[in-house]
Amino acid sequence: MAEKLKPDLTVYAGHWVALVRGRVVASGTSAHATWLDCRAMRLKDEPILRYLPPRKKRP
Repeated sequence: MAEKLKPDLTVYAGHWVALVRGRVVASGTSAHATWLDCRAMRLKDEPILRYLPPRKKRP
């Protein structure tokens, strides 16, 4: 059985991402803009929107 890998979401820190079946299909600086991008794609599955907070800088 193939091992399911999680996507590396660190590159999307500080942005909203839309996930479909565990894959990033859109990202943006606001939830509304990300949702509009998904709507324009006419996806068959409902995307899950998630905010990824910015990384904390090390002292």
